[in-house]
Amino acid sequence: MHRRARVALACLCLAVAWGHGVVSHDKRWFPAPQLERALRQAQWRLRPERGFRDTTGRVAVDCGGLRGARTAVLLTLGQSNAANEGEFSPVDAPGVFNFNFFDGRCYEARDPLLGTTGNGSPVWTRLGRDLIAAGLFDRVVVAPIAVGGSGIRRWVPGGDLHPRIGRVQAGLEAAGLRATHVLWHQGESDVRRDPALYESQFAAILAAVRDLGIDAPVYVAQATLCGNQGSEALRAAQRRIADTLPGVRRGPNTDTIDRFAWRRDLCHFSAAGLDRHATLWLAALRSRTDVGPP
Repeated sequence: MHRRARVALACLCLAVAWGHGVVSHDKRWFPAPQLERALRQAQWRLRPERGFRDTTGRVAVDCGGLRGARTAVLLTLGQSNAANEGEFSPVDAPGVFNFNFFDGRCYEARDPLLGTTGNGSPVWTRLGRDLIAAGLFDRVVVAPIAVGGSGIRRWVPGGDLHPRIGRVQAGLEAAGLRATHVLWHQGESDVRRDPALYESQFAAILAAVRDLGIDAPVYVAQATLCGNQGSEALRAAQRRIADTLPGVRRGPNTDTIDRFAWRRDLCHFSAAGLDRHATLWLAALRSRTDVGPP
C-alpha cells in the first residue's frame, strides 16, 4: 500500500477509535460502527492473499500419481486451529501429501503445510498419518486453505475468503484430484455471534460449495474455545448444522481439548494437543461407514 493510503487509513482508524464518524464528500454522515465495518472489509481486500507458500526444499510429486480409490483428499478450511498455528512439532508422515493451491502442485507433506496461514504445525499432517496407520487409506492429500482469525462471514459468498474455495477446487480439478472429505474447523471468532445467523451463513457456504461441484461429505467440528469459556449455544448450532443439512456430518468436539493441559496459549494446540486433535478427527471420520475405500 502506498504511503499516502497508509496515512489515510491510519487517520480513519483513529476516528473509529475515538468514537467519531466521518462525513463523505456528499455530506452524508457515517457513524463509527458503519465506518469500522467498512474499514475492516477494505483491509481484508487490500492485504495479499494469505498463506504459507515457501516451497524451498519441498519435494514436488506428480499429482496424477496420487489418484486412486485408496487416496483421501482432505479439503480443510476454517480459522487458526485449522491452519498452521499449533506448536511447531513436525511428525513423520509417509504417504501424506500437500496440495498447494497457490501453484496447483503437489508436494510431500511437511509442516508448515503450504496454502494455509501460520508457520507452526497443523493437525492435518497428523490426521493423514493416522488415517494411513488405521488402514483406511494408502495415501492422503491435504488441501488446506484456512485463515487464522477468520470469522464465518468472511467465507460466505461475497466474503473476501470465499474465492479461496473456488480456487482450490479449480486447482484440484486441473490436477485430476477430487475432494473426498471437507473438514470445517471454525467458530472461535464467532463465539458471540447469533447461533441462528451462524447456521444460515454456513448453509450459504454449503450451497456455494455444492455449486462449485464439491460433492464430498462436509464434517463440521464443534469449535468455540479460544482463551475463554467457549459457547454451548454455538456448539449446539454446529451440531444442528451437521444433523440437519444434507451431506453434512458431525466432526469432533475439540472444545473438549483442555485449554490448560493441551493448548500452548489457552487457544492453539501444543504438540500433545495436536495429537489429541488428530485422534478426535480420526474417531469422527471412522464413525462413518463410508470412510475408507470400498
